[in-house]
Amino acid sequence: MSMWLQLQYLCKKNKALHEKINDLYRRSSFPYKIRSTFAEWIEAQNWQVDLSSEEGRCQAEHLYQELLSKIQAMEEKMQAASNFDLERTMDFSQARDALKQEFNGNSCQFVKEVKRLREEEENLRYSTDDDQLRRPIKPEEPRATENKEIKQKLENLKHKYFAAESALRDLEVQQNEFLKQYRILLAQSQALDAQLASGNLTEFQRNDIVNRKTNYENEKEQLVFNKLERRNAMIDTFIRLAIEEANTLQLIWQEIGKWHLEQKQIITGLVQPRKGSLELLDKMCDQGGELLYRMIQQVEQLLCILNKVNFQDDRKKHQLQIVLKELTNDYLPMHLRKTFVIEQNIPDRILKVGSGKSANFSMAVRILGGKAFGLDFSKPRVKMALFFEKDIPAGDSFVPGACEIINGDEKVFTVHHSTNACVAQFYSIQLRNVKRPDRGRNEELVTDQKFAFVFFTTISVCSQPIQLKVVSLPVILTSQTSQEIMAKGTLIWDAAFSDENRTPFQYRETTKWSDVAAVLNALFLQCTGRGLTDDHLNYLARIAFREKRAMNFNDMMISEKQLIKDKLPQRDFSFWKWFWANLNLVKDRIKKEWQDGSIYGFISKEDVRSKLMDLEPGTFLLRFSETNIEVSQRSDVSGYLTLSFVERDSETGQKKLFHVKEYLTPKEIQDKGLPTILSAMEVIDYDHQAQKKRLLWYLWPKKPFYEVFPTQAQSPALGDDYIGGRYTIEIYLTKNPNHRQRQDSIDSNSISCPPSPQSSSTFSPINPLLSVITETIDDIIDDDQSIEIPSAMIGQHHRPEAIVRPVQASDCLYNRCTVQPEQRHNPQLPSPHGGYPQIGSPLPIDVVLAGLESFTDLDIDNESMFTIDSEGDLIMRNLTQ
Repeated sequence: MSMWLQLQYLCKKNKALHEKINDLYRRSSFPYKIRSTFAEWIEAQNWQVDLSSEEGRCQAEHLYQELLSKIQAMEEKMQAASNFDLERTMDFSQARDALKQEFNGNSCQFVKEVKRLREEEENLRYSTDDDQLRRPIKPEEPRATENKEIKQKLENLKHKYFAAESALRDLEVQQNEFLKQYRILLAQSQALDAQLASGNLTEFQRNDIVNRKTNYENEKEQLVFNKLERRNAMIDTFIRLAIEEANTLQLIWQEIGKWHLEQKQIITGLVQPRKGSLELLDKMCDQGGELLYRMIQQVEQLLCILNKVNFQDDRKKHQLQIVLKELTNDYLPMHLRKTFVIEQNIPDRILKVGSGKSANFSMAVRILGGKAFGLDFSKPRVKMALFFEKDIPAGDSFVPGACEIINGDEKVFTVHHSTNACVAQFYSIQLRNVKRPDRGRNEELVTDQKFAFVFFTTISVCSQPIQLKVVSLPVILTSQTSQEIMAKGTLIWDAAFSDENRTPFQYRETTKWSDVAAVLNALFLQCTGRGLTDDHLNYLARIAFREKRAMNFNDMMISEKQLIKDKLPQRDFSFWKWFWANLNLVKDRIKKEWQDGSIYGFISKEDVRSKLMDLEPGTFLLRFSETNIEVSQRSDVSGYLTLSFVERDSETGQKKLFHVKEYLTPKEIQDKGLPTILSAMEVIDYDHQAQKKRLLWYLWPKKPFYEVFPTQAQSPALGDDYIGGRYTIEIYLTKNPNHRQRQDSIDSNSISCPPSPQSSSTFSPINPLLSVITETIDDIIDDDQSIEIPSAMIGQHHRPEAIVRPVQASDCLYNRCTVQPEQRHNPQLPSPHGGYPQIGSPLPIDVVLAGLESFTDLDIDNESMFTIDSEGDLIMRNLTQ
């Protein structure tokens, strides 16, 4: 994406930036309309011109005149358009006139002004304090552009070949004329020799004949000399033409090599696929192949003409024969091998093979520019086979592979008349009975094993059969879906850290962290639309190197095994699996929030403390959990979000850092949405213990919550028979409920108690405290560290969406049960086995024990008595502490 488009994109979300851009061009002599219309051209030019030199002033004049010509071409295009817009055309003309009037042909001033504007735009783009503007923006998908150098060379060659054909015809005419003259001179010379041999000549006659013979011989020598000059000049012309053709072919091959490298590295995110790249290559190869074929024919024709006259010293002709041999035996086969490519590969290059067979897939191969060699008439056939990387054959002859391929029989190359593409398509391919080196029993080896599809064909060109072979990019055959993450890691490392011309499939086992960081950043940018910052990458390096300190990791070496395979300390997953799980979390569930900069992401607890502890309570940030990812056999395993926030401690009132992730699981985020979950979190107000307040107020550093997470649209109106509700999550700032202290100043009767969990259809009236306490356990968080809740502690009646107030520790010891105020004072309430107990009535021990089973410091026996007093307090007698 160009700088101008980035600014336009950001101006939509930042009015201050929009005003600065407008103000910049209001104060400038360069029209805003011209900058906007020709943004791509302006940013593609070099404005760092040395205006003190003559060359620099010429360059400035060229830039000025080129822009004026582009403006004129645009005006003509607008006027010729069928949907002619007079107002828009006049605006454009006024901008052009303003440009001419302002600079009045002063190209140096023009360059200075554009250079200044570009620098100001750069500063506005990167110096803003808004984190959203600082984040990298995913560029638009690029389009392939034609190589102008190759295009020009092909055009030149085409004209030279037309001239060469005309020169060949002239050469043949000239050679026939030469032979005619030479024969005449030879006949005259032979006639004079006959006269001299007769012997009946006077001295005068003999001298005359000798002089005439000498003249004939001189004419003959001059004729031969001139012929050799023209002949050698023609040979030199064709040799130079052949060299130029060879150099142009090598440039085309370089472009094909770049395309292969692009295809290999797309999986890493380091490059973006260019639309139309293969079509442009096909066009170049078609022209280059046609010229090569014509060159071979013309050299053969030239040699045929030259062979009609033999000279003793004919070194040039010998050189031409060598050139023809190289073109026919070297360049032609090499060009065909280079242009034989795989057009359609397996998506992600991972193929699951289970129960002895794979899923169906398709592949296609293509000969770029194949029509130039008459393949639309010869229709060659192509075969395919699968090989383990170490078994790929070195030769170009077909060899059976490592498995049976259903629908992999010979296919015929066909030329599509609309595109001239020469393609062989394989549909509904299926692998069966794949022979693995380890028979597929070792999962670690399965994700390391790289296979390749190899395609074979034979093409007859210039009366010689040429065998061709093309090897696909590495493919990994998995046996389980859960292996795909590790297989992707193997393929990405192979693509990013291997040489262009390698023996399949060799790669570097170690590389610098800076190279790895570039890949990680590119993957995030490609998959989520927002890349990683230097702080993110430094934190990732600390995780990958198992290093607690922040330092410069760029030049440190890291191995594939350490990054992808080795498990992290005290974890059941590797760095790569953890990284990819977090990428999946962003890509599938919180992509919008990540792109908006609402998710901080990769950061350590220590760095979170340094960022949050000096800020006011209610400030928070969202980071990726270091310790948890989903345990699943799926390929799209997700990481976990952790909410880190500052709030006043429930015991001391001092600021503390807390972390919670119980309500931020991937499933809950997917079901409810991150904004809904965050806006539902509440906490008891320390200053007003009878009230609750919203937990989250500011996203770090100080962005108001509802500016980042706008209020959701209101629910539709409810009918008369429906009631409304609100989803809330009450967070308790304590690690152990027993440490909560009672605030004696609270009037218990003024507390607004939530609906009883008894309203749930799954609630068991026999154990009324069980549901309350399991909710308490699930809501527990710790100060400055996360806590894992064993699944055995989560009751079957747990309903996070219900509005409940978990029982406090003091409730369980001597305070109050969770009883509605109207139920406390109603003597007609049913017995404990049918609902809530009456005031002062004893509670059976089996009812209370269900709610107190997690408090091991209580000595409870069958003699213990529980009652509820007039204030709703739970009284327990015979307590040992």
